[in-house]
Amino acid sequence: MLYFRTFLSVLQLVSLTNSAVFHTNPDKEVSVKRDGSLLAPFKTVSSCVGALNNPGDECQIHQGTYREEITVSGLHGTQENPIVIRGFADERPTLDGTVDITPVGGNWSKDGDIYFGKINHTIWQLFF
Repeated sequence: MLYFRTFLSVLQLVSLTNSAVFHTNPDKEVSVKRDGSLLAPFKTVSSCVGALNNPGDECQIHQGTYREEITVSGLHGTQENPIVIRGFADERPTLDGTVDITPVGGNWSKDGDIYFGKINHTIWQLFF
């Protein structure tokens, strides 16, 4: 019976060590490949979320403004080891779905009251 309890304790410890904490920080300058570590955080939340693979994994989002489309799917945590996406410590990241639209070449053309120009964005919402 002692052998079985020891085995379960080791198994629980192994399951805890499989989890990882990833970071994202768009403002941190790094000179190495961004691997999601605290020293080389991902630049986008999507990259951080994409690194989540195991129960207990975390994506910690540092302060900054994130303008991106984020898809979270196919993640499977457990009640004991949920997958967590949260702000880092007391920092407050801003998830902003808007983007500045600037025409190719930098200047809008105008015809009467209508402005137009070629853009390099896919527009799925437009606010006036």
